[in-house]
Amino acid sequence: MMKAFRSVLLLAFVAAASTAGFGQANEIALTGGGNFISNPHNDVNTSWTIEGSVAHRLFGAPLIGLYGEVPIAAGFNSKPKVNSACAAVFPPPAGCITQPFNYSSLFVTPGLKLKVGGPGLAPYVVVGGGIGHFSPSASGTTTTSLKSTTTGVISYGAGADITLLPFIGLRGEVRDYNSGYPAFGLGGTGRQHNLFVTVGAVLRF
Repeated sequence: MMKAFRSVLLLAFVAAASTAGFGQANEIALTGGGNFISNPHNDVNTSWTIEGSVAHRLFGAPLIGLYGEVPIAAGFNSKPKVNSACAAVFPPPAGCITQPFNYSSLFVTPGLKLKVGGPGLAPYVVVGGGIGHFSPSASGTTTTSLKSTTTGVISYGAGADITLLPFIGLRGEVRDYNSGYPAFGLGGTGRQHNLFVTVGAVLRF
């Protein structure tokens, strides 16, 4: 009898969590992880990052939801590798990094998120666009000649939410902030992939 009662309580909790999950229209998430950078001009070390987002459901149906989302992501201590082959050339070629420095990055890319699935596991895809800002800072040598860079950004990626409690979940995400090349006044053009791989928590209400 007690075993049956516990089973009924468990089913009731799952049902309540499911109902709460479908009734929640807003999400606030905070995640952190690594920034993997790729561009055609130089190698950049993997650095750490933090990302926050706010989303509101615009349309909902069983097992599917379309959200408007505003993500804000920041990367820290990205360090391009010094090109020793051109360090002795004067003046150095455009885009040539001859002195060590690091830089931080900030991205704001409002967009849309399409989520499928229900309480328990809900994968999603995201797409958006906005701006990115890169700020160089000293790392052993002066960087007074380097300039901050602001550029347009297209963001896209995918992730999944795992429900832990009716209002709290675990989130894992991979998102590429595809930006203009942060030349810092050194020259060079093209696109840079700023691939953020993060995990963290999401609050739904």
